[in-house]
Amino acid sequence: MRSILFITLSVVFEPIAMISFDLPFASTLSSETWLALLLTLHTIVGAAGAFLAASKGRDLKLWLFLGVTCGTAALLVALVMKPKQPSERC
Repeated sequence: MRSILFITLSVVFEPIAMISFDLPFASTLSSETWLALLLTLHTIVGAAGAFLAASKGRDLKLWLFLGVTCGTAALLVALVMKPKQPSERC
């Protein structure tokens, strides 16, 4: 389970970290600050996906959980997801 989590985190955050260190102020920030920044952005993107999914008639609590854990993937799924039909809503 740890290896799957490590691989997932590596795939998600490694390209972002590589891009971020090309920024002029990147050398002034510690690795802990970068991690906090990336996790904050991950959570914000996931929350945006959750609210988008909720606007399409999906369960907000479920999508908040998915958004916080999956981040960008949840946003992408919410973007392509079709709205629930009125007969499908609970």
